[in-house]
Amino acid sequence: IKTDSMLLDKMLKVASFEIENNNVDTFVLGCGCFIGRSHELEKHLRIKYNKTIKVLDLVGVTLAVAATL
Repeated sequence: IKTDSMLLDKMLKVASFEIENNNVDTFVLGCGCFIGRSHELEKHLRIKYNKTIKVLDLVGVTLAVAATL
């Protein structure tokens, strides 16, 4: 997925719809395919909306806990 050049565009499209239509101000990425993409998405949303839209990537936390078990 990291090589999918359209992934960021797709994520921005979905996020923009939710921000504009549902007043969402925080996103939680829950798919392993999005690992490492939260900062990039957050940066583009901050530029587009001129405010901080938080994007959390909790998959890494889940994997770290699983590894300790």
